[in-house]
Amino acid sequence: MADIFINYRHEDGATALLLNKELDREYNLDAFIDTEMGSGAKISETILEALRDTRVFLALIGKEWMKRKNLKRLTDPNDWIRREYLKVLGRDEILVIPLMVHDDIQMKDVIPELPAELSAFSNLVARRLSLNNWAESVANLVDVIKAHLARPLRSRDTKASMSTDLPYLCNRAEQEYGLTQLAVDISRTRSLVCVLHGHKWEAHSKFLDRLQQLGLLNRLFDAGAAGIRRGRFDWNALLAREGKFAEMIRYGIKSGVMYKPEAGDAELCEFLKCSAQPMVLTLQVTGSDLEAGGPGTLSSLTQAWNTLIAGLGAQPNSSLVFWINVAYEELPSGVPWQGLPALEPLAPITDGHIQSWLERSEVKTYVEGHTTDILKLTDDSTVFIKRGQIHMQKFADEVNSLIHR
Repeated sequence: MADIFINYRHEDGATALLLNKELDREYNLDAFIDTEMGSGAKISETILEALRDTRVFLALIGKEWMKRKNLKRLTDPNDWIRREYLKVLGRDEILVIPLMVHDDIQMKDVIPELPAELSAFSNLVARRLSLNNWAESVANLVDVIKAHLARPLRSRDTKASMSTDLPYLCNRAEQEYGLTQLAVDISRTRSLVCVLHGHKWEAHSKFLDRLQQLGLLNRLFDAGAAGIRRGRFDWNALLAREGKFAEMIRYGIKSGVMYKPEAGDAELCEFLKCSAQPMVLTLQVTGSDLEAGGPGTLSSLTQAWNTLIAGLGAQPNSSLVFWINVAYEELPSGVPWQGLPALEPLAPITDGHIQSWLERSEVKTYVEGHTTDILKLTDDSTVFIKRGQIHMQKFADEVNSLIHR
């Protein structure tokens, strides 16, 4: 496999192809680019193998990369740009270079748009690959690449390659059980509403990542080889104030999942009804959103979703899940999810949960030499809520800091 990997949005493909040709023709440098995969190649396996062998990762950031629809895709676990980033960030043997390939784009514009999982980008030194000064900017880039490739290879530190998602496998057993109970009837209705709520530092979105990593999400919704399609859209304060919750859902799916905000309702219904794979569509809601929307907000959202599904005209081909993540700093008054399909609230993890996590087979490889420090986290007043309890996000951040230090 090649020492260099070119990562790019396909809408910016012309620049990526030009760079690949230049590296090969002018500098005799072999780079991997997905357009050169042979006929019949298994895409996922080929890309992952290339990432394992790469030593220089070129992350092209062009005008299309910065478009709102593509920025939203960075939160989708199935997005290949995101997946490739997560495979290389934190690996010391790989030089990751963000390449600004449009003169109007600055690294400072990119960093605020990245999801938390990709925050390591903020520590990278970017380079400009200017189309107006192409030859010189490529030559300067090649100097950096060659200097890195000239360094002797070091054996890979398996601890440093630990997935940053691994800490989120710490206890969520109650929520998993609750979801299995809710999902019992989905084969009959092909539709499900689920409310997950808890303190904003309990890493709501990582619960679904956990289920996907464990394979439970696929099994619950009978995804098979097609897998689960996940999409996310955000609260719309304007529509909430006007009580237009149905419109919030419709527009959210069009813009955040279909990436076609201009689509009509007929096209939306066709999209939902004919999906070839189950979909989990997540709406992010805060405690202040609930207060602004009024006491019946979640009930109104649930009713709006059920009305949308009933209006499809036929049962959808695959399961559709409307997942509402409610994150708050203080428990909202009035228990707004009472009577709704809500899971047990996300609670802080405890010493016992952490001990069990440390004993997981997939964890043991990476925590050797760190177990004492990890067990001390619930005694650290700078991170715990109270002695013996810590929020999931705090736990994950501290563990990743210890392991990747």
